Amino acid sequence: MEAALERQSELFKAFGDKNRQKILHLLRGGERCVSELLPHFDILQPTVSTHLLILEESGVLKVRRDGRRRLYSIADRRIYDALDSFYDGVSKLTAV
Repeated sequence: MEAALERQSELFKAFGDKNRQKILHLLRGGERCVSELLPHFDILQPTVSTHLLILEESGVLKVRRDGRRRLYSIADRRIYDALDSFYDGVSKLTAV
């Protein structure tokens, strides 16, 4: 049980930042490199790269090399099912 709680905590940390949530939303359309993600943010490229690294290290993203580019994509499409369920639950809790 302790290992499962640790994994859940790691995922909540990964999902707990609005910039990382936005990255996940943008990657629904397929893999992208940091330069393709950057125009969607008002933060610097190193900061976007840090968010990508956090998502990668948590196992949410996978990365493949294409020449000099690193292309990011979702490691498991079931992540979106889990996030959609979570967002649906949150919207019900916050509905007035």
